[in-house]
Amino acid sequence: MTAGMLLLASCSSDELYMTTDEGNVVFTASIPGGIKTRSSYDDGKLAVNLTYAVYDEDGNNIATLNGTETFDENLKTTVKLNLITGKTYTVVFWGSSPDASYYSFDASTGKMTVTPTGAANDKSRDAFFAYEKFKVTGAINKTVELKRPFAQINIGTSDLADFQNAGGTISTSGIKVSSPTVLDLRDGSVDETTETEYVYTPAALVAETEEFPVATTPAQRWLTTNYILVGDTKATVDVTWTSDNANASEVVYRHIPVQRNYRTNIYGALLTNPAEYEVRIAPGFDGSNESFMQKNADGTITCITPALPAGVTVKDLNGKGGVAIGADGNPVYFEATSASVNEAMKNSSEIYFAPNVVINTRSHQMVVPQSGITVHGNGATLSGQEQDFSVNVGYESGSSVDINISDLNGVKIWGMPSTGVVLNINLTNCSLFGSGPTDGSKSFVMTRGQDVNATVNINLDDCYMKDSQDGVHSIYGGSVVFNNCTFENVAVPLNLAKRSATQTADVKVVNCTFNGCGIAPDNTSSNAYNYAAPIRVVDNGGVANSMKLQVEGCTFATTLSEWDILLMDYRDGKTWFPVEYTVSNCNPSDVKIRAN
Repeated sequence: MTAGMLLLASCSSDELYMTTDEGNVVFTASIPGGIKTRSSYDDGKLAVNLTYAVYDEDGNNIATLNGTETFDENLKTTVKLNLITGKTYTVVFWGSSPDASYYSFDASTGKMTVTPTGAANDKSRDAFFAYEKFKVTGAINKTVELKRPFAQINIGTSDLADFQNAGGTISTSGIKVSSPTVLDLRDGSVDETTETEYVYTPAALVAETEEFPVATTPAQRWLTTNYILVGDTKATVDVTWTSDNANASEVVYRHIPVQRNYRTNIYGALLTNPAEYEVRIAPGFDGSNESFMQKNADGTITCITPALPAGVTVKDLNGKGGVAIGADGNPVYFEATSASVNEAMKNSSEIYFAPNVVINTRSHQMVVPQSGITVHGNGATLSGQEQDFSVNVGYESGSSVDINISDLNGVKIWGMPSTGVVLNINLTNCSLFGSGPTDGSKSFVMTRGQDVNATVNINLDDCYMKDSQDGVHSIYGGSVVFNNCTFENVAVPLNLAKRSATQTADVKVVNCTFNGCGIAPDNTSSNAYNYAAPIRVVDNGGVANSMKLQVEGCTFATTLSEWDILLMDYRDGKTWFPVEYTVSNCNPSDVKIRAN
């Protein structure tokens, strides 16, 4: 992308504000440099119109300070604003093409609205925005970087010549996709409630001179490109490619990853073999290198763009299980077995699995060292015996051991922590599948034992589990957080039964879904039948209110147990202490709770 300096310019003459000639706030804005390409679909040079608006600390527009400018041939101009010292302001910038009639900006609300119609392959859709919130403490000279609020979707084919030589005809193509249509320039948020289908009228194929952003042999021919508004987090969408190809006028590509200011490329021999294609979310227009994982409809995680150490490519990992960086700074590759993973963890505190590889495991063979471990799963799957990272070792008393695992299928943490150790277990975007609600071998975390003096902090973020007995089972004090997780047909997704009389436990379950969880009271096929519930938090050895539970925004669907939340242990010979709890904004609203 061609880097251009956008110097935004205008002055206010409002008598309520300082009226110096130079202004006390000067902005310099620029389009970031990044991927270099000959393609004019990235250069942003059609976005020559600049609109800017100023808002007070309550979000109200100060209309007298709004302005518009036109960039010169070098995309340069300046903005100087006279603002009141001591006041807080938000200034928004919107750069677009003068032909972009499908964008409308309302300065009074700070919102830009997209009209999702028009011709495909239209470079004038490219646009940029930025916002700055600041307090005026004196003269300010600020550089602002404008970025696209859009994801760019590109579709390319490598077989156009073969297709035409065989008598096929195609001259137009376009895109249908569902996405938000309102962007608040004041904070970059999108209004998901306005999500609608972008229907782009098929337009003529892109000229041969345009270079598709993925290099292949034979080269890809650009079929269509377009920009869709997305939020500031990654998402997946279904993309329908439309064309005048009589044999396949509509082709749907499902669960396609998109990200703001990134390009998603769908390509292959699409005309002669439409069932086979590749999808890649390219490092952003700005040249950043962020991984992207796609969560499939069945809950598994597939890697699109992996997290890898500097200097290591996907090609380097062909036939390998993964890579770590050795003490000398060089990559050390390991095989796709739990024994090889264990050796890698002994020598490095951070390992990277090859994208979507299957790691053959044996029970308790991957031992987490004293130094802890960070695992970039990259959509890999652990498969074999118990697929666990073992914490069943004698760590130094009083030490902290961090276990950070992301984007991994089939992961489990297992063991009996040693005296006085603090385990910090963080699982992000992971999945696990068992054989049914009586399967006790598959758990995200299973930390039990006789030593109750360890502390186990557990954080599950955006994880998915199906068909197992226990999601997390721990007897230790500490912090437990479930955020945005889904459990289906799991007997006891959260089973925290603190045994220590001196420890406390703080449990939060937020925005989680429990579908078909628990066990019917008369179903004795599971040994958990008489204490199962989607959330079971019990203090077996403490004092009153040494455990706290917060449940917010959760869904309990078709719970099999008598209770959605169980806070006591009514089995013979058991004692328990009260748990302090709050439940809010759940579905259904009358969550079934047994506390005494």
